[in-house]
Amino acid sequence: MASSKLLPLLMSALVAGCSYLDPRGVKDLSLLDPLRADPAAIEARVTMPDGLRLRPDQALLNVEARQGDLRLAESFRLRLVEGLEGGVTQLSFSPADADRFRAWQARVLELRQSGEVPGQLSVSLGACTTGKGPASDATGSLVLKLRPDAPLAPVIEEAPLAALLGPENLAAIGPCR
Repeated sequence: MASSKLLPLLMSALVAGCSYLDPRGVKDLSLLDPLRADPAAIEARVTMPDGLRLRPDQALLNVEARQGDLRLAESFRLRLVEGLEGGVTQLSFSPADADRFRAWQARVLELRQSGEVPGQLSVSLGACTTGKGPASDATGSLVLKLRPDAPLAPVIEEAPLAALLGPENLAAIGPCR
């Protein structure tokens, strides 16, 4: 496990570092009904510091819905587009995973007809280091676009990664291979 460390970014709680959350982005996120959102319109952009890169094989959107003993859970690999200006990586659904997400939505909406269906939505991102790795005071940002007519909404702006992840987790991220 030295080559990477999964960094969960829970969308429901959006990490423990709540003081770094942007209220505008959180408000927009709270208006999203994941059961009615068009997955083709959902986009995230993550800004990483020099020395840290997202791993394309470890970018996942995880969803779960429960009703009684029934659990509908799926994970969807997110497509990464790197090389945007300023260390930004764009994450979105592939067309195939957008179709799988729509099928999951339909199953949960059908289940919802017979009662309440609590659920969770989270994003897991794996990272690896390049060169000497990130500086100890490195920061990162997250913006989301949840609807086709919405602008990118800031959720986490220039937050210290050591505070968000914990210094031990940040130091445990291994080199890219």
